[in-house]
Amino acid sequence: MRTPLLDVKDLGVEYRSGWRSSPTKAVDDVSLTVGHGEIVGLVGESGSGKSTVGRAILGLTAPARGTIHLGGQDITNRHAADRRDLSTGLQVVFQDPYASLNPACTIGRTLGEPLEVHGKLSAADARTRIEELLTRVGLPADAIDRYPSAFSGGQRQRIAIARAISSDPALVICDEPTSALDVITQARMLDLMSDLSRERGTAMLFIAHNLAVVAAIAQRVVVLYRGRIMETGTTQDVLCRPLHPYTQALIASSPVADPLRQRKRRAARKQADPVAGSEGRAGATPQGCPFAPRCPHATSTCRIQRPAVTLVDGRTVACHLFTADNPTPEGANA
Repeated sequence: MRTPLLDVKDLGVEYRSGWRSSPTKAVDDVSLTVGHGEIVGLVGESGSGKSTVGRAILGLTAPARGTIHLGGQDITNRHAADRRDLSTGLQVVFQDPYASLNPACTIGRTLGEPLEVHGKLSAADARTRIEELLTRVGLPADAIDRYPSAFSGGQRQRIAIARAISSDPALVICDEPTSALDVITQARMLDLMSDLSRERGTAMLFIAHNLAVVAAIAQRVVVLYRGRIMETGTTQDVLCRPLHPYTQALIASSPVADPLRQRKRRAARKQADPVAGSEGRAGATPQGCPFAPRCPHATSTCRIQRPAVTLVDGRTVACHLFTADNPTPEGANA
C-alpha cells in the first residue's frame, strides 16, 4: 500500500491559561491520514479541536506529543527556518477572507511573493503566472493591479486559493474556507476546490463544522469531539449510516427542508441535550468517553473507561457500544 501523504499519529496539543494551571488537552491522541490527491474532511462542533489539528500540522501550534509526517518526512518539530522549505509542499487557506490578505499589497504582490521565494521566476514570467492563476480561479487578469478592498469576500477567498496553489503544493489545509461566505458562493468555492484537486492532484484536509459542505467535497470524514476522534470512514458511510452517537447527534443538528424529517432530527437532537439530568448522562472522568455526559446510551463504563477504537465494516468508531466481539450492537444506528 502506498505511504500516505500526511500521516498524523497520536497527536496531542495542550494549552495553559496560566503557568500554575493544569494543561487543557485541546487535542488528545488524534491519528489520521490523507492520501495523495485525496480530500479528507475533519468535522466537529465549535471547540472540538479541528483548527488546532490544522495549526499543529502547519507548525503554528507546538504539539505536546505525537508525530506528523508529510511526504515521509517528520515535520513535527521543524524550526521556523526549516518551515520555508515545506511551504512548497504544504499551504493553507484560512477561514476569514478579509483578514488573510494584506490590505496594503496589491493582489499581484500577494501572489508574487511565493513565486519569488520558490519559483525563481523573472518579473515578466511571474506576472504571466499570476494572471493564469487569477483566470483559473475565476477572476479577471487585471485584478493583479488592484487591492483587496476592491473585492468581495468570495473573490478574496478565490485569491487566497490562488495563493495556496501557486507553488503547486502536495497538501492544502483548508480551515473553514467557506464558513464566512453565502450559500451560493460556498457552492462555487467547493466546485473550484474540487476541480483544482482533481486537475493538479492536490490533497486537502478540509476542516469544517458543516456536514453538508464536507459531503460535497470530501472522500473520507474524520469526526472530532473535544479533541478525540469519534468515528472515521468514507463520506457515504459516515453521513448516511453514522455509528457513533455523537455523529448521529451532529447529523441531527443539520436542518433539512422536509418538516417531517426535521421533526425527527429535532427529537434525536434532544436526546443528546447536555443539560438533561438523567442517570445515563452523569459527568464523565477525563479517562472516560468525552461524549458520555450527552450520550443517551452512556453507562458507568463510558464515564470511567476510554473506549477502544473498533473496526466496523471498513471504518473505525471509538464507542463502548462497539467491540471486537460485538461490532454491530442492536440499536446502534437508531
